[in-house]
Amino acid sequence: MQIIMEAISKVSQLKPPELPQFKLVNAPDITAVRPLAQIAGADPSQILDAVGVLEKDQGTIREVASQAAGLIGNCARDLIGLVMELGTRAVPIALGLLVPNPAARLAAETALRALAMEYLGRALSRAGQLVNELGSIAAPLVEIASRTVSSTVDGGKASLNSLEATPQQAALAPAGQSTASTKEAGVTTMSLEEPAPSLSSSSASGSSDGSAAGAKAVDTALSMVGTPYAWGGTSPNGFDCSGLTQYAYREAGVELPRLAEQQTVGQQVSADQLVKGDLVVWNGHVAMYAGDGQIVEAGDPVQVNPLRTSNMGMEFKGFWRPTA
Repeated sequence: MQIIMEAISKVSQLKPPELPQFKLVNAPDITAVRPLAQIAGADPSQILDAVGVLEKDQGTIREVASQAAGLIGNCARDLIGLVMELGTRAVPIALGLLVPNPAARLAAETALRALAMEYLGRALSRAGQLVNELGSIAAPLVEIASRTVSSTVDGGKASLNSLEATPQQAALAPAGQSTASTKEAGVTTMSLEEPAPSLSSSSASGSSDGSAAGAKAVDTALSMVGTPYAWGGTSPNGFDCSGLTQYAYREAGVELPRLAEQQTVGQQVSADQLVKGDLVVWNGHVAMYAGDGQIVEAGDPVQVNPLRTSNMGMEFKGFWRPTA
């Protein structure tokens, strides 16, 4: 049950924190502006308009914060539900570990590992959904933050020009509306696993495409992104981890063994030698290097993730190039 407990812990770590409390600066009292302007023979419209914009912005911020709190709460409840469901499904399978038959125990361990991977994949997908949901409602905040601020007492001369969105705003902005990439803004994505060490610039940038078979296998695997996880699955109707890599390489004319730990075939390579199509193998899981520091793997669903060398405590068997 250790692998299930590790999965439960990692799913729990994905639970988003509650939205922090914040206070907005109250709009100034401008009830005296109009009579004073009449006495002075001045036009109060610029001040009135500025306060109107401030009040409108405050309403927008409150509305977005309320929506965000609701989305965060929904995600937290969904993740808690996944943890409970995982535990419920794991208990009867774990009973197989008590059977004295070694084959039965091995089957139970394999099934528990697959179950853990399934729920980790579902949890990651739900967390990613939250990021997209928050991004879809954050556009008004990015517009407010990037607006030029002008003085009302110096002839409209801008006092703060071309404000750039903060890293947090850039991370929440929908595609095409961010002022900088998340890398440039210093924003990092959450990862459950350790990153792979010592990637050279040529490997990390994907400048070396490797063999034609490896490149074709990657293209096939990437075309399956979104396919649901299926224990024992080896077709576009559903894949498990080794089923995906076997299918992708079969389409490229290379036959791989069925089980993940058996796919240590061809030539073992180091992290700085990785090219498209190389396999990332653990004792119980396998993924395929897709270039640009990314791997494609059968979670739930098939998905692209950052390259890593650890996976739920499994023994890492290294990087392997089946076409060598």
